[in-house]
Amino acid sequence: MKKLNIVLALLISVSVSGVNANDDQPSFFPMEGVQCKFNEGKGFEDLDNVVAKWNKYMDQSVANGNPDYTAYLLTPYMVNESEIDLDFVWLGMWSNFSDLRGITQYFSEASEIERDFNDLSTCKTRQLAPTLQVRDLKVSAHNAEGNIVQIRSCSNVGTVQETLAAYQELGKRMDQIDSDMGIWLLAKGPGSASSADYDFMQMNVSTAEVYGNTMEAAWNGQAFQGMEMADKVDCGPTRVYIGRGLRTND
Repeated sequence: MKKLNIVLALLISVSVSGVNANDDQPSFFPMEGVQCKFNEGKGFEDLDNVVAKWNKYMDQSVANGNPDYTAYLLTPYMVNESEIDLDFVWLGMWSNFSDLRGITQYFSEASEIERDFNDLSTCKTRQLAPTLQVRDLKVSAHNAEGNIVQIRSCSNVGTVQETLAAYQELGKRMDQIDSDMGIWLLAKGPGSASSADYDFMQMNVSTAEVYGNTMEAAWNGQAFQGMEMADKVDCGPTRVYIGRGLRTND
């Protein structure tokens, strides 16, 4: 696959009039990925200081009845340097598309905080992805140590319905091995490269323990052997990030 700047998340490139694996109308939410490099002399401590100020602003904004926003920080761990040239990914989510009204409100009310962000890092790529959750995250969602985040770029081999059915099959296999791993699909949206040769990105999130146990079951336990998914979805190599929460909306 061609060189990609990654949005941390995944979704199939379909319209909201499609159907999911349960024949219900899919329910998408917006997720943005911002790829950044620290400016000279800046680092994660500087970022945490600005995030603390940003969280105070967000607390007050939400108290005034404005949309909330969930944010996670992703740092590269197992990646190919020739494909991924960044220090961190800011991954942000709104509950629904109507909450996107908060974008311009933030820039008008918190311009000083935005300048602080710009002083510490340069972020040239921002993408918005309509996102679908296909498998829930349970205990791992509240892990204070941070989580393992896997991302890979995928294409539909058959129909969208066949792709979604394949993820339903994957979820059942994970249930059989008690894997607490959430799965999201991110569709290409505004900001995606015009040359991007994928239909969606798949994002898996779990604790490091769950990640290791799932890999063990996959490679030495044949937990996913014989699945039809290989004939329905074509995915590239997996890139692994360490993710930690910056702000939760729950």
